[in-house]
Amino acid sequence: MPVLTATAASADRLESLHILNLEVNLTKRAMLQLHGRFRTDDRLRHVFQARGGPLFYYQLAPRFTVIAGFYAIEQYTVDDSFNQHRLFAGGQARVVERKRWTLDHRFLFERFVAGPTADFSRVRNRLMLATRGWRLNPYVSGEALWVERVRTIGRYTAGVQFRAGRLGMLSTGYEYREAVRGAPSHVIATTLQIVLRKPRE
Repeated sequence: MPVLTATAASADRLESLHILNLEVNLTKRAMLQLHGRFRTDDRLRHVFQARGGPLFYYQLAPRFTVIAGFYAIEQYTVDDSFNQHRLFAGGQARVVERKRWTLDHRFLFERFVAGPTADFSRVRNRLMLATRGWRLNPYVSGEALWVERVRTIGRYTAGVQFRAGRLGMLSTGYEYREAVRGAPSHVIATTLQIVLRKPRE
């Protein structure tokens, strides 16, 4: 599943996010995704975060998929940089399925470790409405993130997905991100999703 992020313009932060997902279908139900991304900072001047890692998807039921994974994160500041690890697990349910559109709910529990501050947890709940069946498929989503010892923040996205046959998918969109501290961000995002191995028959 592509995960898209983006932002609009106000007097807040303007960032960009660029994602590459490589999919390896292990069986009809199991899929390994190799994920990499980088983000630029305010006004798109410098890269301030890069991360990568594996995700495992297993279709437990026709409309429910289990998700688990790990990210290694490199964060850059004005004077320094630091590493952080994120472990996460959860699932995604197909709430509504129609011929031309779907509604999915994704739930993830995340644990951040080995960073510059104390370890902490985060819980994510996202609803995503997406069209399908065309070459260009618009989507919208809203996500609530509960951050341990801090507060709940929101992320709201809109964009379009372009399906390139069996090769994969290219997406672009906009995301409004509330910040745990400070001004919110307007993020312009792109995602390239490539299928390296198709599901076995």
